[in-house]
Amino acid sequence: MDTTPENDREEEARKLLPAYLKHMVHHYHDDFYVSRSFDPRLIVQLMSEGFLPIATKGYLLPKLHVERCVLRLHPHSKLHISKSTRKKNPNVFLSALTNVSIEW
Repeated sequence: MDTTPENDREEEARKLLPAYLKHMVHHYHDDFYVSRSFDPRLIVQLMSEGFLPIATKGYLLPKLHVERCVLRLHPHSKLHISKSTRKKNPNVFLSALTNVSIEW
């Protein structure tokens, strides 16, 4: 069995796609997956799994970032992550930096 870094990344990408979506969506390359279906129910499911729906002519190219970056919140906003979201994604880690000055 070939254990090159490229094959390891490919295998990891396949593991990130939930089993119930594998009949409609396939790993393409890097953070991208591909589907010929534009069914709104599929897009909703992909979004609920953390995919960003991107499209090109004739193809849905859902993108899944393994790491995400910045959420800009108002100083007094109360961020709520539902219990169902936390249950679906037990390995997701959210951290918040305070007293950080960011120029926009």
